[in-house]
Amino acid sequence: MKFDSGGGLEVNASPGKTISITKNDATEYDPPLLGFRVGTTAGDVAVTDLYGNVVTIPSVQVGEKIAGGFTKIMSTNTTAVGITGWSR
Repeated sequence: MKFDSGGGLEVNASPGKTISITKNDATEYDPPLLGFRVGTTAGDVAVTDLYGNVVTIPSVQVGEKIAGGFTKIMSTNTTAVGITGWSR
């Protein structure tokens, strides 16, 4: 994983593998996801970021890609379906 000079995750890094996401409040991705895409049904996506913050990203559309560093894709408060993630 690469971090930029400000300590944030370098999101322009090329993904190494694609992961089919099963929404689960307990599953932790290590290495963290570099981002995700909603593929079937639009909706909210609740994630845990690299700092342990749980954030709900509202109204993620089908085909939309969200870049960042995520350790979890939560089932609680996630309504989007068909989520695919990528990591190193």
